[in-house]
Amino acid sequence: RFYDHFGVDLRRIAGAALANLKQGELAQGGSTITQQLARKTFLSDHKSFWRKAREMVLAVRLEWTYSKDEILEMY
Repeated sequence: RFYDHFGVDLRRIAGAALANLKQGELAQGGSTITQQLARKTFLSDHKSFWRKAREMVLAVRLEWTYSKDEILEMY
């Protein structure tokens, strides 16, 4: 659904959150390609709620700034 979201796929994140609750750990992240680009470019791989929140904000900002094709190229 890369071309259909705004940088964050809320349905995927909700599914990952449910899976994490069932497993009792942060096993799934639900990151979009844009979120992965934001994390690899600007953040660490350390899993935390705050890192995920920053990743989401950066992903939305990337989507405002660049086209989907430019994001794929950077990825």
